[in-house]
Amino acid sequence: MDPRRKLPQGPSHDASIPGTIGPHHLHKSSPTTAVHDDDGDDDDLPGINGGILVLAATTANDYDLAQRKGTSMSRTAVIAGVGPGLGASLARRLAAEGCTIGLLSRTMDFTEGLAAELSAQGSTTLAMATDIADEAAVATSFAQIRQQLGPVDVLVNHASASAWKGLLEVSAEEMERAWRVSVLGAFLCSREAARDMLAGDGGTILFTGATSGVRGRAGAIDFSSAKFGMRGLADSMARELWPQGIHVAHIIVDGMIDTASLRQNYQLAEDEALLDPEDIAQVYWDLVTQRRGAWSFEVDVRPHREAFFE
Repeated sequence: MDPRRKLPQGPSHDASIPGTIGPHHLHKSSPTTAVHDDDGDDDDLPGINGGILVLAATTANDYDLAQRKGTSMSRTAVIAGVGPGLGASLARRLAAEGCTIGLLSRTMDFTEGLAAELSAQGSTTLAMATDIADEAAVATSFAQIRQQLGPVDVLVNHASASAWKGLLEVSAEEMERAWRVSVLGAFLCSREAARDMLAGDGGTILFTGATSGVRGRAGAIDFSSAKFGMRGLADSMARELWPQGIHVAHIIVDGMIDTASLRQNYQLAEDEALLDPEDIAQVYWDLVTQRRGAWSFEVDVRPHREAFFE
């Protein structure tokens, strides 16, 4: 058996102080509610992230947008759920594409550092706190994004939560929390974004999935069931929204992501097969820029030496 499979997998940090990060570059944040936050895959570190990072981004690119958004070259993107792993890499990818970035999280220390990093590179940042499982809070945050950055063209549903327990140990509250973050939160954010996309020239909605959303995982019944639910949500939305010009896609992260925390907390094999978060972020961007003539719904990513769905 691959020794990696014995490792508990999932996000690790849990920051609990609600509030705003403060101004970075041009935009100033406004307080809302405290949130759940997490890199949405199951292959990072054990634990539960404590806030949600929403990234509102506007960018111009030289690829052919005529098939995607008429003649407009600008984009506003929202990423719901960002931590120091894949979520941060997604933020940096957007910044590298010339994006204006908005950050929303309870994880103040990390969020502030990421915002400062991106601002130093010339990206305008907007920081807010939002509970994506709270309908009113989500509406408030999207309204502010629209006001300051414009209608949403791209959404990445990237948040999840888990107590990492089995059937007899997990509580009803923990089960509900996992569902509220992964499924209800994604639904609320998708509904807000889709309203903008349907009123405009379409857009892209991406979901961060996990191996546990393809086959159940013992000892993480809340996470697995919520990820299955998220996958079903994405599938249903794709069938409804693709004909209306909205590209909905689900990305299965099948492997451990190479992060500093992973290397610090676990003794890995010298030749451990790990996913590069920057490479994964590029896959997301490729889906955003994918032409309508050949859209993908589900993409699974893993290291080239990784066994499939184990």
